[in-house]
Amino acid sequence: MARFMDGARPDPAAFHDNVASVLHAARATGATEVRAWGEMVNLLWKQGNLPAAMRLEELWNEAIDKHGIRLLCSYETHGLDVGTFDLLSSLTHGHGRLIPVEDTDRLDHAVAQAVLDVCGEDAPALMRAIAKGTSPLAMPRSASMLVALRRMLPYFGDRIIARARDHYDGARRAPPPAMVPGDTVA
Repeated sequence: MARFMDGARPDPAAFHDNVASVLHAARATGATEVRAWGEMVNLLWKQGNLPAAMRLEELWNEAIDKHGIRLLCSYETHGLDVGTFDLLSSLTHGHGRLIPVEDTDRLDHAVAQAVLDVCGEDAPALMRAIAKGTSPLAMPRSASMLVALRRMLPYFGDRIIARARDHYDGARRAPPPAMVPGDTVA
């Protein structure tokens, strides 16, 4: 990042020059398809520099369009942290897919239980309404619903995310159910 940051902000010309130089070197080896991996946006976000993180996202999107590369991004987050959903809401326009938490079934259960905890009998109607506003980013349904919920109803979104995190983390610590003779493992 030192090659293209100008203080706390990325310098567009320096960024594009740096990317072009790296791509030229990669293609000089005979590579026909170039993939890049980045964690720079994550580093800026973790430093609390969201404007620079968002600008760097834009610059990467420009580089992808200009050079025809594929970019793999990584973000160090807790899957059920309010800040994660703020970040996802901001970044979904430039990404195609989210590789989720390690246990999507546990996430689905935690989110469903949290919606019931917070919304009670109104939970089914809320879930249907949220499903219409889910993210175009390919991600697990429950994560997409939380992004939409956080965007559409932040008060409920924050409460549901907090409860889902409790349920999700609690399920990690819970002992596995006892096997009953005759049960099979799928």
